[in-house]
Amino acid sequence: MNFYRNGKWQIVVFAILLFLIPTHSIVADPGVLPDKIVIGYMTVPNPLIISKELAWIEKALGIPVEWVKFESGRHVLNAISQKEVDLAHIGSTPCAAGIANGLPIEVVWVSAVITDGEALVVNSSGGIEKLADLAGKNVAVPFGSTAHYSLKIALKLSNIPEQQIEIIDMNPGQMQSAWDNGDIQAAYVWNPFLSRMAETSGKIILSSKELALRGFPTADLFVSRKDFSEKYPKTVFTVVNELNRATELCREDAAKAASVIAKSLGTSADQTLKDMEGVVFLTAAEQKIGLYIGKLQWEFGLYTLLKDAADFLEEEGTLEKSPPWPAFRSCL
Repeated sequence: MNFYRNGKWQIVVFAILLFLIPTHSIVADPGVLPDKIVIGYMTVPNPLIISKELAWIEKALGIPVEWVKFESGRHVLNAISQKEVDLAHIGSTPCAAGIANGLPIEVVWVSAVITDGEALVVNSSGGIEKLADLAGKNVAVPFGSTAHYSLKIALKLSNIPEQQIEIIDMNPGQMQSAWDNGDIQAAYVWNPFLSRMAETSGKIILSSKELALRGFPTADLFVSRKDFSEKYPKTVFTVVNELNRATELCREDAAKAASVIAKSLGTSADQTLKDMEGVVFLTAAEQKIGLYIGKLQWEFGLYTLLKDAADFLEEEGTLEKSPPWPAFRSCL
């Protein structure tokens, strides 16, 4: 996966062509809206939280929105499969697994490109300075998440057998107490849980940004059930417009955006602003043409990232079969 050619540093950026789809789907849409929509979210600092806190989607659509909180991507997949949610936030790794397993979903928005906002934090008094020092230690991570994928990649790149480490499946909300009690000595997790643990006897020794630079990027995505987006394309288009509006707020007035997000996450505005620096928010214009701010631009599509993640999961034995790339391309 040579995503970073010619030795140049490039942040991962994706062309989400589906964003263009509603413009022609709306022509055939009579304007019918559902009675309500159900949106799944996670407690991470991103534009979706702004839309939720300010009720922008409800106001734009004029219908009720039910917000359902999830701990990690695998819980989102279960909810989608049971048709308990219409749209939802999910990491690129569980999204890839869902597509590979035939789950009928479409990626409609890139919520964030993950950089330093997801990382491996270790107990600063535990003598852990590098990955090899994790041998015999308890490391918590939500299984099936982008963090789990990054941890596995990091161990593989360092030629460290997983069997040397006690990797524990744990939801982010459970980690702090386990950390405080000494039940775990390390965790690979995202903000705001990451920053809280780092502040309490922790230090970060590896971030997802470092893995992205080595060709293993991850991202937070926003997906729709296919049957929902096909029946209500105007609804999905409106939701995406509001996500773009929230993204522009994050980019143009980060302090104001942080103050809104902080209320939902239960963190200070200053800490939330710092946590937001660990991800890259892309506007609709950037997602349409594949350009990132300034001189950087991408050389591959989102389907490539999803396919590569599925291939790795197959190699690891956590996915029975990674389908050919058109299976991922058709979900964009």
